[in-house]
Amino acid sequence: MAGSSRSPHDGICLISRLLLAAVFVQHTLTEFLGYLGMLGPFPWRSAAHMTIDSLLIVVAIWLAFGIRSRVVAMLGIMLITMPYILVAHLVILPREYATMIGAVVFSIPVMLCGSGSGVLLRRGW
Repeated sequence: MAGSSRSPHDGICLISRLLLAAVFVQHTLTEFLGYLGMLGPFPWRSAAHMTIDSLLIVVAIWLAFGIRSRVVAMLGIMLITMPYILVAHLVILPREYATMIGAVVFSIPVMLCGSGSGVLLRRGW
């Protein structure tokens, strides 16, 4: 396509952005279900954790629509790792390691090349 502004990496960036949003939604739903007791007791979870997980849902929605993807991806990485960095007594389960590693791996292409194709508003906000 002559004159097209699409790069060859747009597909990779789009898929990475959507997978990163899916990782954030999966993490948040697991935390909420655990907080409600549906996945067993999560005694160390508090209202602060639920607030952070609510912010992760907002981050996932913004990523899904492609709004400020680079900044939002970095914010999501910060939100998903912050409780474990700041609170030393939290037990990190293997699934949480997998979630954090998946989030970091999927955020690298998003932070390097942006949101890719399929964004709500190109060069907006």
